Amino acid sequence: MGVGSKIKLNSIDSLFGSSESVTEVMLSELHEFKEHPFKVFDDDAMEQLIESIKESGILVPATVRPLASGGYEIISGHRRAHAAEKAGLTKIPVVIREMTDDEATIAMVDSNLQREELLPSERAFAYKMKYDALKATSKLGRPKKDEAATGRTSEKAEEELGTSKATIMRYISLTSLSRELLELVDDKKIKLNAALELTSLDSSAQDVLYRAIEETETMPTPAQAKDIKSAAADETLTIEVAKYILTAAKLEKTKFSGTFKIKKEVQKSIPEDFTQEQLDDIANKLLADFFADPKNYELPF
Repeated sequence: MGVGSKIKLNSIDSLFGSSESVTEVMLSELHEFKEHPFKVFDDDAMEQLIESIKESGILVPATVRPLASGGYEIISGHRRAHAAEKAGLTKIPVVIREMTDDEATIAMVDSNLQREELLPSERAFAYKMKYDALKATSKLGRPKKDEAATGRTSEKAEEELGTSKATIMRYISLTSLSRELLELVDDKKIKLNAALELTSLDSSAQDVLYRAIEETETMPTPAQAKDIKSAAADETLTIEVAKYILTAAKLEKTKFSGTFKIKKEVQKSIPEDFTQEQLDDIANKLLADFFADPKNYELPF
């Protein structure tokens, strides 16, 4: 029997009333779903799955569809395929189904949205993929009916995804964030409410913000995110302004006492008869000028 040959098995799905048969396919013939939004991690859960496969094999077959270029695209079963390879298997049981691109997208999303924990980015791209597929299959995309098509698609998505249209569209908006910012959202470093405020930023503004985050090691709160969005809308967002917005929160958290060290080279320039009150007045005046218009100053941090 050749390397690429398939072994027909008794149908596992028949246990659930399905007439579809199960076939074994070489792992080398399987391809990930194009732009698959769900991540496969080598974590504890994966180790448990690998051990389960070693002991009992794959109990639930993957679902795939044939590709015109050869081989099969995985619709559901990415984790099982990965675990099978780690377990040393060369082939896995699958159900082969003929599907259009949009049907495959909807089936892929539906099979993965049942997972208990999803990263914000996974949910965002999954919602977008299903929303776009539903819109394409609705056949309502005629130029004069775009608004109606969008409305009906939103209602259909709300029904099928089991959540509100507002929630769906909020998550979809996250797909406009850069990969770097979205990773910070997935890592729970940027809160979801703050991330939603940042989705209106163009790519250059997002780059500026990410540089500021790296240099200050500070994440924007929802309030800071609004300030950053406003600065970007006013075309005044620079790296200095972004850093000021982020570090202003740090100053507030540390409850700045008003005392600071004066460098030796500066102390040499202070007249001997200067009082502490006079120094405080000058420091407050300079700080007031700086925070009133920080972009005119070169920040030392």
